[in-house]
Amino acid sequence: GPGYGGSNALFLSQIGNTTLRWETVTQGNIGLDFELFRSRLRGSFDYYVKTTDDLFQNRPVSAINSVTSIRANVGSLRNSGYDFNIAYDVLTSSNGVNLELFFNTNYNKQEIIDLPTPDGRIVGGTTVTREGSVLNEYYVYRYAGINPANGNLLFLDGAGNFTENPSPDTNEDGDRVYTGKNIYPDYFGSFGFNFGYKGFYFETQFNYTIGVYRFDNDYADLMDPTFIGQFRVSRDILRAWENEGDVTDVPSLFATNLALDGNSDRFLQSADYVRLRFVRLGYNFPSNLLIDGIERLSIYA
Repeated sequence: GPGYGGSNALFLSQIGNTTLRWETVTQGNIGLDFELFRSRLRGSFDYYVKTTDDLFQNRPVSAINSVTSIRANVGSLRNSGYDFNIAYDVLTSSNGVNLELFFNTNYNKQEIIDLPTPDGRIVGGTTVTREGSVLNEYYVYRYAGINPANGNLLFLDGAGNFTENPSPDTNEDGDRVYTGKNIYPDYFGSFGFNFGYKGFYFETQFNYTIGVYRFDNDYADLMDPTFIGQFRVSRDILRAWENEGDVTDVPSLFATNLALDGNSDRFLQSADYVRLRFVRLGYNFPSNLLIDGIERLSIYA
């Protein structure tokens, strides 16, 4: 990296750890496959428990080492949940009309079951990993709006009172709260239908995710008043507080505590979605139209 005067230099970026090893995964599951109504209704259900020991993650160390964390095998994580798949032939007629509906989902529950640190936690920036909760849980101040008296941001302290300067402590006496939210979904899966008629077919698939939370960093940058005149900003910034008594959701461009919003849930948003993954329209040519040597021919978009 760059050293004194911009010259190339070598420096310590992390402490080596000669005791690193692979994570150990133990998994068990039980399932049921079923077909009903002469196979018109088909599906499966699986329940699983997966335990990962020797998790590979950052472990805090004293800053006297010139770094504040070391990559290490720390703790155990349990994932448990189920997978469910179902498909149903709505139409299966002799005139060539077929319609199948399908749906599948996965539910997953995370739990840190062991974390061998003095307080059973590892805090890293705006997240915390702690026993009894999920991996990399958001650990932030609660954003409460804008102070109409001066345009500064308002937060809730640990007791639920308004404050402009929440405690920066990351211990249990600080003003950060456990949200129970992280970037991993509770549910995800897909659904759609397949339709066919005399060689023509029309297929769709939708994907969905439920229970995901992420910081909307793009929008946060577009709302950063220091970007004005340098980069593009959102028109929402025009709602910024200007005069005493203004009631708005955008702080003053000169608010004295703007830097605190990065440690709050102001820009923490649900990232759930339903998206159309693909649509396919095609035609399967009948065998009597194919020349020798070609067993199957399909054209689609």
